[in-house]
Amino acid sequence: MPNVKGADFLLEHLREMGYNLQTGMGSIPLTFSEIKAYMECLNITFSPSEVLLLRKMSEAYTYQTYDKNPLSSPPYFTEETLTPRNNSDEIKNKFSIFSW
Repeated sequence: MPNVKGADFLLEHLREMGYNLQTGMGSIPLTFSEIKAYMECLNITFSPSEVLLLRKMSEAYTYQTYDKNPLSSPPYFTEETLTPRNNSDEIKNKFSIFSW
């Protein structure tokens, strides 16, 4: 999740609007006219910088869904969690009680 400190309420509005628009050719970011229609329907006003931030968040979400390059964003795991732990000695010790 991007750092949007102080603009958390915009994430809630983005969720309410929908993160992007569905078209016949796939998803596209929210348009300025969609954001304006949302503001008019709810009788609320965003500042121009808030509108731009909503648009940028929608763009980031949409483009990330199309991004198939696994190296373009940081992984949710580290090498340490991917590397199996060598616990063979521990297993041998536990089974040593069964040796005859």
